[in-house]
Amino acid sequence: MKRQMMFLILGLGVLAVSSCSNEAMTNAAASAAGTAIRGGNSDQVTKSAVRSAIRTDLRNQN
Repeated sequence: MKRQMMFLILGLGVLAVSSCSNEAMTNAAASAAGTAIRGGNSDQVTKSAVRSAIRTDLRNQN
């Protein structure tokens, strides 16, 4: 159940940043997976994914 909830939250986070580039989405997924593997809760996983996607897109704008 915990894993299903994590994927649901991750999916919602991905929808929130769906306008991001493919690189940003890949980094977001990797970041979320890393947080989940380290035992993060669903809120931490989502925040990690969103921050990573935003950081990647901001870096690529310059």
